[in-house]
Amino acid sequence: MNKSEFFKSAKDLIKTKEVETPSGKVIVRGMSAGERDDFEQIVLLARQKDQTPKDIRARIAVACVVEESGKKMFAQSDIAELSSLPSSVLDPILEAALELSGLNSEAIAEAKKN
Repeated sequence: MNKSEFFKSAKDLIKTKEVETPSGKVIVRGMSAGERDDFEQIVLLARQKDQTPKDIRARIAVACVVEESGKKMFAQSDIAELSSLPSSVLDPILEAALELSGLNSEAIAEAKKN
């Protein structure tokens, strides 16, 4: 296997799932390694300050909700508006994204608690 084949094969492993929310169906994909690093850093920094991670549901939606083409549906500039939505809209997205990203049930419960 060469480098090009490795990268293509690895990118094909990122899973997606159609998720029903109170606002309608969306496609959620698992996080890339960089997105998961960012997520873990946000959680870690908040824990070190004995705080709750800010806008975590919105940040996960930005990272993991995609259009049918695979293009991200939301941008960083959408975080404030996403955070203003009822949590019941973003909770199914959060749960699916964490599951697709290989995070265990403890991490999912911790993220939902925050």
